[in-house]
Amino acid sequence: MAVLKCKMCAGNIQVADGATLGTCESCGSTSTLPKASDERKANLFNRANHFRRQNDFDKSMQAYENILNEDSAEAEAHWGIVLSRYGIEYVEDPVLRRPIPTCHRVQSESILNDADYLAALEHAPDESARSKYKDDAKEISEVQKGILAISSKEQPYDVFICYKETAEDGSRTKDSALAQDLYYQLEKEGHKVFFSRISLESKLGQQYEPYIFNALNSAKVMLVIGTKPEYFNAVWVKNEWSRFLALMKKDRSRLLIPCYRDMDAYDLPEEMAMLQSQDMGRIGFMQDIAHGIKKVAGSAKSDIAKGSSAAPSSAEPGVESLMKRGFFALKNSEWNEANGFFDRVLDINAEYTPAHVGMLCAELGVKSEADLANCGEPFGHNKNYLNALSCANAEYRIKLEGYNQAIENRIAKTMYDQLVEDKNRASTEGEYQNLARRFRDMNGYADTEALADECEAMALKVQYDWLVQARNKASTEKQYQDLARQFRGMNGYADTEALADECEAMAKKCYIISSEKQKRQQYERLVQVKNNASTEEECQNLAGQFRNMKGYANTAELAIECDNKYHALKQSREERERVLEAERIEKERIEKERQAEEHKKYKEEQERKRKAEKAKKLFLMFLCSIPPLLANILTWVLLHEYYADDVWSTGGVMIPGIGITFVPFIILHFVGRDNDNGFLVVIKRISIIVIVIMIISSMILIADPRGIGGTGWIIVLVMTLAFILGLVKPLRNIWEE
Repeated sequence: MAVLKCKMCAGNIQVADGATLGTCESCGSTSTLPKASDERKANLFNRANHFRRQNDFDKSMQAYENILNEDSAEAEAHWGIVLSRYGIEYVEDPVLRRPIPTCHRVQSESILNDADYLAALEHAPDESARSKYKDDAKEISEVQKGILAISSKEQPYDVFICYKETAEDGSRTKDSALAQDLYYQLEKEGHKVFFSRISLESKLGQQYEPYIFNALNSAKVMLVIGTKPEYFNAVWVKNEWSRFLALMKKDRSRLLIPCYRDMDAYDLPEEMAMLQSQDMGRIGFMQDIAHGIKKVAGSAKSDIAKGSSAAPSSAEPGVESLMKRGFFALKNSEWNEANGFFDRVLDINAEYTPAHVGMLCAELGVKSEADLANCGEPFGHNKNYLNALSCANAEYRIKLEGYNQAIENRIAKTMYDQLVEDKNRASTEGEYQNLARRFRDMNGYADTEALADECEAMALKVQYDWLVQARNKASTEKQYQDLARQFRGMNGYADTEALADECEAMAKKCYIISSEKQKRQQYERLVQVKNNASTEEECQNLAGQFRNMKGYANTAELAIECDNKYHALKQSREERERVLEAERIEKERIEKERQAEEHKKYKEEQERKRKAEKAKKLFLMFLCSIPPLLANILTWVLLHEYYADDVWSTGGVMIPGIGITFVPFIILHFVGRDNDNGFLVVIKRISIIVIVIMIISSMILIADPRGIGGTGWIIVLVMTLAFILGLVKPLRNIWEE
């Protein structure tokens, strides 16, 4: 769902599918909506409305025209162009309490006849949207009429000075000082000059648009003063010179002169590119400007020069004939032909008043000068009418002004009658306030001031009655406070001050009752929560909330109960935590012991395997040492056989052999001394016995080279028996392993 911005306050309007009207979430006003509600189109409208709310009406008009280029039947875009063309800005009315339109670019043509307004009505999606367009246009038309009525009573100007008055920091600009110097110089030259700083000085507190409109429409020359490019494009500066450019397109006799200083002429706005500009820093600038304005606007004219009589002079041949043909064309409703005849008269005498009046009749579609008084709307802003006034003598001027005044009087009478009728039907405060404002806007016509006072009094009475009824129905603190504020706002009307005091007292009473009720409800809720509380946090929070009630009922005792329950729950929790902690520590101890036992078994198993592996290796080494031992013994026997008588020869051969034979057994004995493996025990004992036997045998051999003898064999037998007995236990261990 797309979101549109309010045309009046920029608040959000949620757009529902198919809706043609929407309500602003901020100001509450009702607005017409575009046909489509997609995001892209909503953004286009939001952008255009943003420019208009910033009073950049040219940009907003261009943005709306871009939308129409895509869909020429978009009623909301046509209406946006109307608002931009008439410079409509919505401001909050403090009395009506709703946004109302103000007009910054009044047009001569009524908004009700505007082509884009009629197109908006034609393409409106439904009757409710069409009715909304009509109501808004009617309200703007009333504003427009009021501005035009004021504008028509103002004196015309020769020159309009357009400039930026204040800088961004609020200080006066250099442009303003330069414009004021120019104003004084042109006034000395006899020109009627519009310079807002001075010309609007007496209009403080009033709308400036009627006076700006009159000055723009009557001035023949506009001077646009600027010292910075951005000053030329400032919103209100551009608003004035762009309106004057639009008037120049209709009246070629007008002249706009850009006047710059301390900047380049190429930095002027693009719309001024084709205009002859003036450098204010150039010597002779003031003289050139005064001379140029004098050529366009002319010097002050005397009443005689202005007062060309209705009858043509004899020095102007053909005027009478052309005038007659022009009036005949008016009677036949041939407006273009009549305008052509009167225009030809002006070619002969540009200040011939009846010709200007004739062109006014042709433009307004009336058949005679007298019928001007019967026109539907005042024409005080009309160019031909203003030209006629400027050329007419005093008597004829009064006559012409009388036509316009008759229309204004008739319109004022119609408006007066309508307002009186509306007053008789009014019943609400807003209606009476609106009527009072509209009566005031009639600037003292008939008894409008008295009626405005009466409406304001009725508005106060209606407001008073409504507030009294509201007071009788009020039941809450906020309602009484609002009523007290509104009674105070009536500035002492009737007994409003006493009623305000009464409402304030009732508001305090409601506050006390409401506070007591809230405390009771809070107390009951806390008691219920307390009964169900089962955690430390709940009990602790409840104790704090009971204490915050500052002694209400038995909250102090309940707070103590909650504290006791909190401490009991805390002790219970801590006891459970201690038991759980002890169980955890015991489990960890058992687990560590189990892991230590497993690790010990693992180490023992690894050590057993290592020793077994080492025993195998040593056993292999023992086996490998047996052959050398046997070979040595065999050698010993053979040598003994052949060298029995030569002890030293036998010993010299045997002793090294015996020594060599001892080496592996000695190694086996000392390497395996720290191993209790069965094989190693056997090997160790074998190695010891072998070593002992070899030593004894060697000694016997040396003592008795001829043989071992009986004693030797006895010793060998004893040692062999000991050897066998020494092997019994290790072999049994091996068997058991």
